Amino acid sequence: MKYYIYPKGVNGLGISQALSVIEENLEFEFIDDSSKPLEILKDEIIDNGSVVLIASYKHYDNIVNNLKKHNITNYIDGIKFCGEKLNRLVIEYRKNNTNKRCIGIVSSVASVFNHFANIDVDLANLGFSIIYFVWDIDMYNKLSKEHFCVLAPHCLLESIDSVDMLLLLNTEATNKNVVSIDFAHSFQCCLAFPFFNTNLDFLKYTLERIDYKVVSCKKTKKALEKYIKANDIKTKILELGYLKITQEYENYTKYIQKMGDSSNKYIILAFTNRLSIEDTLMFSDIAYMLDKQIVIFLHPLYQEILKDEIISLNRDNIKLSSEFSEKYEVFSQSLCLFTDYSSMGYTYPMTTAKPAIVFCRDKNYYFNCKFEGEHYFDDRILFFCDSKESIIETISKLESVYDTYKMSIQEYRENECFNFFNSKGSIIDFILDYFKDYK
Repeated sequence: MKYYIYPKGVNGLGISQALSVIEENLEFEFIDDSSKPLEILKDEIIDNGSVVLIASYKHYDNIVNNLKKHNITNYIDGIKFCGEKLNRLVIEYRKNNTNKRCIGIVSSVASVFNHFANIDVDLANLGFSIIYFVWDIDMYNKLSKEHFCVLAPHCLLESIDSVDMLLLLNTEATNKNVVSIDFAHSFQCCLAFPFFNTNLDFLKYTLERIDYKVVSCKKTKKALEKYIKANDIKTKILELGYLKITQEYENYTKYIQKMGDSSNKYIILAFTNRLSIEDTLMFSDIAYMLDKQIVIFLHPLYQEILKDEIISLNRDNIKLSSEFSEKYEVFSQSLCLFTDYSSMGYTYPMTTAKPAIVFCRDKNYYFNCKFEGEHYFDDRILFFCDSKESIIETISKLESVYDTYKMSIQEYRENECFNFFNSKGSIIDFILDYFKDYK
């Protein structure tokens, strides 16, 4: 059967991908008001008796009215239609699986899948049935070779009600009938939202569809509690720590024990926002002055775009992190890290006990970006620079404050953080306790 998917947007594309995996020889076409509108396709749809799959919750009624205006009555809710198919796949899989308890691992962004820190493997070893729900066809093709995997991007994830629990990494909206736990960037978390101009209505929508939000430190908890209370959201906050940072700390500690903390020749740049060419060259010039080298960790969103641009600068003291066998090699030989509001601004110092420095030329703008009165910047563990001169001055004094800084990091780990040294254990204990009376 041929389906017409209307409209062509993220949900429409998601439906087309999911159906292509579920059904062989699927034929579909998008109704796209900007390139192939309904006016052109209506006769073909009516004559062939084809089904129109409506791929929108928000504009559903308007789309129905438009279809009726063109005498098209053979339409259905495409999200519900596709969701039911996905749920039937899951139910069939569970029938053939001896483990009664089923947890879904959700990966909407392939580049952060490792933030789960192999908790899926640990839960499987404890007797849970694990199903992977992904948004990316490449991720689906990779995981489905060894695991039961379902392609359920965007709103399709909200249709999934056939598992007992969902674990999330990116604050995805889920079905209200399935308990969900969100681990998304639980250090800086909501404190980075003002820099992204985050749609707070959408944030409210997703939080209302998540049962538990994991936080890693007291400051983040305070801001999130204010937002949840002000918006009458029922989501509960869990002080369980950050899976990724515990894993990073453990891996780095093992690396140092094996290889040693050999030097401080690298200055790391890890920005979420694109650093200008002018500022990149400025950092390179500073590194030349101080007999250091620059290593750039490109944000996954810009990696392919910026890689060639960085290489074309032809600076022999600029390297990309991808040139190293592993990041711990860079970490162990680094002096410090510069960032804006990236998660690396916390991951790096909390892992290595080496200084992280925020760089932003517009100081007033930067410090006005608050979420519920709290800011990403924390002067207990972060330095701030807004010019070339302040960068040189800050770097020049770092080695003299290293010992004091290490003590500050250790105090932060112990007193500000939740379960810094055992976040995975605390999360697994919570899950086991949740399922203790499960039949």
